[in-house]
Amino acid sequence: LYSGTLSSPVHETVPRKVSPKGEYISHNLTSFQDDGQVHFNVTLDNKEHLLILEPVRNFLAPALITERRKRDTHARSKPDHKSKNCHFRGIVHGHPNSRVAVSTCNGLTGMLHTEHGKYYIEPSHHSIKQIDPGHPHLIYKRSALVSGSSKKKKKKKRKKHFRDCGTREPKKMTELEWQKQLGKVKVQEKKHKNKHKIDIPSVHQSQMKKHKYKKVDGREKRSVSKPQYVETLLVADSTMVEFHEDGDIETYLLTIMNMVITF
Repeated sequence: LYSGTLSSPVHETVPRKVSPKGEYISHNLTSFQDDGQVHFNVTLDNKEHLLILEPVRNFLAPALITERRKRDTHARSKPDHKSKNCHFRGIVHGHPNSRVAVSTCNGLTGMLHTEHGKYYIEPSHHSIKQIDPGHPHLIYKRSALVSGSSKKKKKKKRKKHFRDCGTREPKKMTELEWQKQLGKVKVQEKKHKNKHKIDIPSVHQSQMKKHKYKKVDGREKRSVSKPQYVETLLVADSTMVEFHEDGDIETYLLTIMNMVITF
């Protein structure tokens, strides 16, 4: 997550895949949904911690799409099978009210919460495209992160930028156009101060009839509906992509969403 920009205290550990009883299995941490429940041993504050994790099966909507944009071109595709199926949640054994959310695609990356606070965990030198078994990991608290404002940077003349969603991009990059599909929202760049144009497809009357009500014991009860999802647009700007270099930005973004849902 933030390797290379950390202050003390930072804990280094070599996670191990273990049995439910804590017996060593392997230093190969890669795990997927089909593996079912998995267990890892990590060292924190000179103590062994057993992570008990379950695969996250209701994590992503079936119709999830990844869109990559470069200037005037963009491509839409489904997320890589690997990056979708390596996310886990669970607890730290022996720690009441503990929580863990990690991805296991390439080492352990995510967050764990104990009575001592919230800790981030990630492979050391995270930019390595594929780490080897036995690779050291870093565990640290949020307070260990070095603020980017503490670094002095030379000021350079840049083209006029527009702020949007906390990022700074050239004017052409501020416009997001989603394909005209039912349920999609088209967001256009700001044309007038404090005014945004948002076009939401109208709901046809026939669609409203799908939400039928049934009377049960004199009361009206809504019929059982299909699983619902919260539609979220997650954007990685050029700075984030450059930070990860050749790393898997898609897995990183999904790891963040797993952490958000868990914590």
